[in-house]
Amino acid sequence: MQVVAFFLIWAVLGLPTVALGAIAGGWRPLQPLETRQKLIGLALFYPMAWLLLWGMARVTGASLPDYGMSPNASFWIALAFGWAAAVLSTAVSYGVQGGAGWIEWPEPPSPTPFKNAIPSLLPVAGIALAVGATEELVFRGFVQQQLQSALPLMAAAAIASLLFALGHLIWGAKEAIAQLPGLWLLGMVLTLARIAGGGDLGLAVGLHGGWIWAIAIRETAGFPRPTGRVPAWVTGDIARPLTGVAAGLMLLAVAGLLGIVYHLK
Repeated sequence: MQVVAFFLIWAVLGLPTVALGAIAGGWRPLQPLETRQKLIGLALFYPMAWLLLWGMARVTGASLPDYGMSPNASFWIALAFGWAAAVLSTAVSYGVQGGAGWIEWPEPPSPTPFKNAIPSLLPVAGIALAVGATEELVFRGFVQQQLQSALPLMAAAAIASLLFALGHLIWGAKEAIAQLPGLWLLGMVLTLARIAGGGDLGLAVGLHGGWIWAIAIRETAGFPRPTGRVPAWVTGDIARPLTGVAAGLMLLAVAGLLGIVYHLK
């Protein structure tokens, strides 16, 4: 019941605010959101989640640490490890696909795109961290915990991950629909990260934020393009990597790494 109430209040208060902010940024109804308009929406929408959950925690006697958000030293260490694992796994995925001849970068190779991306590294990292922390607090923290009080762990994780995937439709249905299976799998891996962290969200926030940051910087520097040597469903849409089997395999590899490092059974 608390989950339903949270999303209803968040939607009623947040969505009109996001729409007004996007319109102020030049958006027109029925048009896809541009990156700048999405950032305006995020800046207005996501802080509301923290305020709502803080308010609900006060009413119910819970606290944000109860939802896994306890920024102590171990939290930040786990976050750093997750961030590094996310960036490394993304680089390995692109490297393997490039080495296999599935994707290629425009020729002749030039360092210019990467130089252009350097000024964005820290600002994009801040945005990625804020988005990752908010979505993990909501879905792997609050929603997962509420569902787990009535359902087995994996059933709760499956539903929370589905809600997480469907939530991305807000920012662009056309972009998100093709990525729904990948987003669901991402949610399940992030749930595993919370389990690995003993209920703490540091590792999940690090993975989530690190993947957002890696893809955003890759987009700024310029995406590679499929060579056509394998079917499109293998590499997916490079600008939407969760549409491809390669991204799914990367997520499963990270899940395996978590199992090895944290001795999960």
